[in-house]
Amino acid sequence: LKHHCLCSLAHKSSSTHKIHLFSSSILTMTSFSKTVAARLALFVAPAVAFRSVMNDSNSDPHGYGALLELDDFYNASLELELQKCVITGSNGRRLKLGQELGRGAEGIVYKSGDADGNYAAVKLLKPGVKLDGQEVRNLQKLSVVRSKHINNLEEGFERVQQCCGRPCLVTELITGKDAAKMLWDNGLRTMKDVRAGRGRKGALSYKLLRSLVLQAFAAFRDTEKAGLCNGDQHLRNVMYEEETERIVFIDFGHANSYVPCSPSSPFGKEYSDATSLQQWSSLAYLLADPAEQREYLTLCDHIAKHKYRSSQALLDEGVNEHFLHLH
Repeated sequence: LKHHCLCSLAHKSSSTHKIHLFSSSILTMTSFSKTVAARLALFVAPAVAFRSVMNDSNSDPHGYGALLELDDFYNASLELELQKCVITGSNGRRLKLGQELGRGAEGIVYKSGDADGNYAAVKLLKPGVKLDGQEVRNLQKLSVVRSKHINNLEEGFERVQQCCGRPCLVTELITGKDAAKMLWDNGLRTMKDVRAGRGRKGALSYKLLRSLVLQAFAAFRDTEKAGLCNGDQHLRNVMYEEETERIVFIDFGHANSYVPCSPSSPFGKEYSDATSLQQWSSLAYLLADPAEQREYLTLCDHIAKHKYRSSQALLDEGVNEHFLHLH
């Protein structure tokens, strides 16, 4: 999200001094004294976050004194506007941007609250980035179902797509991490780590895995209720709330309308030894009991290979046949 502007304040070598704006144009000012340059720097500092870098004589043969690195996303006036911004839902609820939760190639996610202390997540896209129309339509369909295992659009904000003059999405706030980090945080990044025995055995229990998989079945079922099929719900597209042990499906940009469906690919084997672990089956390698590990891998293999009639059929079998009879 960063756009950098480098400004050089020249030492006085003639009656003309130059400020070089490398990201835009070159401005020439006559009789621009060092005092004025210093005052300009003091004026710029509160308006734009900058870093001063002094050059040595080798890297600065022309004698330019300071390089000011300007980051327009942190422009103080812009931050002030964001702080004043209020996002209003169809139910009259008003949200104000708060703590930054994360940032990516498309934009920044903020924790946003109302006057009653209730929170939502606001994804504010950076200038020039447009919303993915297909993903928005999919989220609107999913939000009608209101599944507790799907990251819905925040109630009352389903049609809000502009916030603070930027494209945006307002979703329910999920406090957690992507589920693949259960593997990564416990020493397993790739299958090479698995074969080297680097995983922390016992980091997960069979009881927890049983709960997570049943929740996944329910989320697949609820996705199908919305008229959608999404086979891309590997662990990197699933959020895990450690405190509640709840999982929530995210990222529906590739969901389609081929229903009924029973997604099976996320439960198969990892695609290669070099890629980061993200398949549900890999969670088995954090179980301490070898028998439970084999049991869980057998279950994932069954899910991956069996052609279920629907996600509901997958959930029914998970409840009635597999999990109630295991341990």
